[in-house]
Amino acid sequence: MKSWSIITCCFCVFVLLITCKKDNQTAPPVSYNVTGIWALSGYKTTYFDMANISTSVQYPCMAQNKTTYLANGTLINVYTGDSVCYITPYVYSSSPVSNGRVSVGEVGAAPDTAATWKVNGNILQEKFSNPAEIIYGTLSLVNGKLQAILTDTLNYTGGPYYTTTILVKQ
Repeated sequence: MKSWSIITCCFCVFVLLITCKKDNQTAPPVSYNVTGIWALSGYKTTYFDMANISTSVQYPCMAQNKTTYLANGTLINVYTGDSVCYITPYVYSSSPVSNGRVSVGEVGAAPDTAATWKVNGNILQEKFSNPAEIIYGTLSLVNGKLQAILTDTLNYTGGPYYTTTILVKQ
């Protein structure tokens, strides 16, 4: 009798195991809300002699470069500072294209509105029409703030040159 109890118990466990539905749980897709105003937080380029990324901590005027991602999929880039934002001192550089100070903000410059954007997961795409160009970036949370790191290749004479732009959502 004891053996029938063991067999019945094993059979019940077997039936239970094969009839249980296993849920294949996958992580939900990453989704970031990028609409709103972003400020320039960091910039690096090989187009000029800049060894490290310049930051808005070093050059507070950098944060006056604003990008607004509108809900309709367009974007606006504008410099809101009241003086030119220089991020390098005046030097004669060894770069074939650079001979002077580098600025990342010009007072009175017209806003750049000839661009669209879209997000797929954590990848941000900016598409400009003049000149025709697509820039890709990676979105992530850093210290509780949404950040975008955009990379671009500039194919000018003597290039290619590379830029890295860091934006932080306000």
